[in-house]
Amino acid sequence: MPRNSISIICPTLNEQDNIGVIYENISLIVKYDWELIFVDDHSSDSTRDNIERISRSDNRVRLINRVGRRGLSSAVSEGFLSSIYDLCIVIDADLQHDINNINTMTAMAIKKSLDLVISSRFKNKQGVSLTLKREKMSRLGNELIDLIIKRHLSDPLSGCFLIKKDKYISLHKELFLSGFKILFDILSSKSGRRLRIGEIPIKFSQRHSGESKLRKIILIQFMWAFGLRYIEKYIPLTFISFCLIGSTGYLLHFLILSYFMDKAFFSFSAAQLLTSYIVMLNNFWLNNTYTFGFNKLQGIEFFFGLLKFMFFCSFGAFLSLAIGSFMLTLEFSPILSGMLGAISASLWNYVLNDRFTWRNT
Repeated sequence: MPRNSISIICPTLNEQDNIGVIYENISLIVKYDWELIFVDDHSSDSTRDNIERISRSDNRVRLINRVGRRGLSSAVSEGFLSSIYDLCIVIDADLQHDINNINTMTAMAIKKSLDLVISSRFKNKQGVSLTLKREKMSRLGNELIDLIIKRHLSDPLSGCFLIKKDKYISLHKELFLSGFKILFDILSSKSGRRLRIGEIPIKFSQRHSGESKLRKIILIQFMWAFGLRYIEKYIPLTFISFCLIGSTGYLLHFLILSYFMDKAFFSFSAAQLLTSYIVMLNNFWLNNTYTFGFNKLQGIEFFFGLLKFMFFCSFGAFLSLAIGSFMLTLEFSPILSGMLGAISASLWNYVLNDRFTWRNT
């Protein structure tokens, strides 16, 4: 696609009075070839009708109608993934973002070969049309985020930015896509911290129509995502998930083994062996679905992956026993020796399965 073509993503929820104005402003102001993608969370007003009416007369305008799915971050993501051009730009539907910034961000991205350009409400001491409470919250959020990303950006919570589509696709699997601020999600991801970034100031206007989507639940979602990203700086979240699933496996092992022995189906050795493989199968399925869902194995790869998982975990069990026994010879307590053996096995199982079973790099 030509580099002077852009995809403009506009998430909507009950914005019927703003659709026509957004379209007219983009038609008059944007100087690049463009497509406009409205991603609507099944509005209860005439938002979709207004979008469809415009799209029938201008095929540059498209609608994604999401039924049973909600959330700004996931809406923006669907817009990115359905776009046809290399440069994707996010704008709000409430007309608070200056449409002129679309031209400015695009020009900067092309001229400086940037991966991401942010329209900042706070750069160069721009005036911000926010309540004092919301402005303080935004600035506090920005300061917290800098603890993670270390980029000294003035507005990493901006809702108006440009990103290269190929860069977004490469980091998509690392995102939480929950809550209100997808830019923070992008910037704090492992791949996002390597993006070439620029900032420009934006005039942030008063809301034209519609209702604010900021709710207490949004703040809770942001703090949850922030906490996870902060932990991720030191411990991979996949490792934490892997260990949690392994821990639940011990409980499952106890319940199944108790059942087999209570019913006298097998001898202890047979029951122990069968239970071990049932638990391994369960742990593999959970890890494949949740821990490594971004590299989920399917079809024949699922079965090859299961064999690798069982091999590594079986060896890990022997490693745990060997290390625990060695610790006992050094006069460590049985509990501590067992814990050190279990930790060593968990690290072994995680590293090898991460690298070879799910080929995560």
